[in-house]
Amino acid sequence: METINEIGFLSEEIIGYIKKHRKDYAEYFSLCEDIGRLSHKIMFSIEIHNEYLPEILGASLLARAVSNFQGSVLLAERGMINESKALLRCMLEVMFAVVAIAKDKSFAYDLVKVDVFKRKRALKACERSANAGVKFFSQEDVKKVLEQLGKEIEQEVKRTDIKNISTRCIAKKAGLETIYDSEYSILSSTIHADLRDLSAFT
Repeated sequence: METINEIGFLSEEIIGYIKKHRKDYAEYFSLCEDIGRLSHKIMFSIEIHNEYLPEILGASLLARAVSNFQGSVLLAERGMINESKALLRCMLEVMFAVVAIAKDKSFAYDLVKVDVFKRKRALKACERSANAGVKFFSQEDVKKVLEQLGKEIEQEVKRTDIKNISTRCIAKKAGLETIYDSEYSILSSTIHADLRDLSAFT
């Protein structure tokens, strides 16, 4: 069997660390399991009307939150704390959206509409790759889709005055700006590999 020093967290030796961590922090892991049971009970008991976007989006976000939470627990029990924190940050983003929709059902439609901005950013990245010689993307195809997206955005702005929505805007809409400025900002340092956060490895 390869040791942790040889293959890291992929080693079968990690099983011993999982048992130790679960024993040392049994109270917290027990709470996580209770949350897991409750969240699954809720997830499989809600009724969704398939033509009502706020419910569809809310249920999808709940499933994502449950997955993020359980993923963070699985990583934490292995001692992968920074990776666990990264998933907790994802879960907070889901929470902002769920609470915002709960407070204002029309916000679900806004979130769907602004997806066009995310598609545009992704395609701009594809365009830069194509211009740099990456062969996965055809410059002509990417340019064509970008032009189409540009027209969609222009029409949407004229029709609804829709604007791009940042994570902070979603948190504000949910009334959770203080969590964005505290917990979310702290967890973001893990995502962006801030020097202070890297101290966990030293």
